[in-house]
Amino acid sequence: MGNSKRARPSSLFLIEIIFSILFFAVASSVCVQILAKAHTMSQEARNLNFAVIECSSAAEILTAGESKADAESLISGYYNYAKTEDGKITVFFDDSFSECTKKDGAYILTCSLSENGKMLDADIVLNTAAGDEIYSLKTGHHIRREVLQ
Repeated sequence: MGNSKRARPSSLFLIEIIFSILFFAVASSVCVQILAKAHTMSQEARNLNFAVIECSSAAEILTAGESKADAESLISGYYNYAKTEDGKITVFFDDSFSECTKKDGAYILTCSLSENGKMLDADIVLNTAAGDEIYSLKTGHHIRREVLQ
């Protein structure tokens, strides 16, 4: 009779345990990647939602203006920390989307105004502090003129 070696039952059990650990390690790494991607997507959606709301709010405020100067004063009245330079209004927001000063700003809302005849045009953009554009809105508003009798 030949000399046959039989595998011990304990060594088969050890190999089975190693494969199980390997399988769970791969599965857990996939789950961690999925959770990280979900968090990133959630943050991007939160930023986009904030940007749309703030740009739309600024556009609505501009519709109440009767001139470029009036629109600038309305925006400056609505935002406490708004800075106006050469027809460009800048507002800074922190990480929690609260209005703040420039040094604490994580997001920047800029409104560039121009008056073309009877139209008040605005380019409203919300960027990150790093300069990445989140949302932009171009809008026009017909300026109401009083009729002389």
